[in-house]
Parts: sequence; structure tokens; C-alpha cells
Amino acid sequence: MSINRKSRSILEEISSYVPQKNKEDLIEARAQHIIVSAINLLESIDENFTPVDAEMLKKRFVSSIRGSDPNRFTRMVKRIKFGDCADEGEESNGI
Repeated sequence: MSINRKSRSILEEISSYVPQKNKEDLIEARAQHIIVSAINLLESIDENFTPVDAEMLKKRFVSSIRGSDPNRFTRMVKRIKFGDCADEGEESNGI
């Protein structure tokens, strides 16, 4: 039992340790990660959606960030998703 307590204490200590950096370095690193992730997302949108849907999603993505409202993007994804589902349902029923 003492090993578990000791291990947990060490793990808690390690996970709570944050290297002392100045705020500029921290912001720069976080921004770098976010920007790379956003670029990857935009590329993924281009690869997986029609050009029209991709353009709408990308505009809504930027709009979500500017307006600090992630639900804007989510609503557009749902519109496209349900629109695609309705089209597929019509095709399968009609054939």
C-alpha cells in the first residue's frame, strides 16, 4: 500500500510541475500548436468535403474563432451532416 501512495505522490508532483517560463514563451508555444492544428483541420476539411461545403466550413471556423463561439462551427457541421444524410436517404429510397 505504501508503494501506491508513494507512486501517486510522485505522479501528482510530476504532473503539477510546470516549468517556469516567461509568459511570452508560453503564449508563443501555445499559439504555435494551435496554428498547426488549425492548418491541419483546414487541410482535412478540404480533403473530406466538397469544395462548396469546405468553403462554408472554413468560413464558419474563422467566424467561430472571431466570435468566441465554437457552436457556430458545430452548427454548420450538423447542417452539412444532416443534409448529406437526407440526400443519401432520398437516393436509396428512390432507387
